[in-house]
Amino acid sequence: MSDGHYNRAILPPGGYQSALKVGKAMERQACEKALQETLDECIQDNPELKTRILETFSNKIHSKQ
Repeated sequence: MSDGHYNRAILPPGGYQSALKVGKAMERQACEKALQETLDECIQDNPELKTRILETFSNKIHSKQ
């Protein structure tokens, strides 16, 4: 009968947390890129506003880690 540690023993150490962090970073980058492209399409005549929106968005998603 298993003592509950059998499944953990066959997994590589630390792989799950590392992959989770990589996945979150990739999602943040994808969101930032999508927002950049949207702003480029919608707000073409005001670069200061685009920059301010991107900075605010970036600060908010990086502080949620």
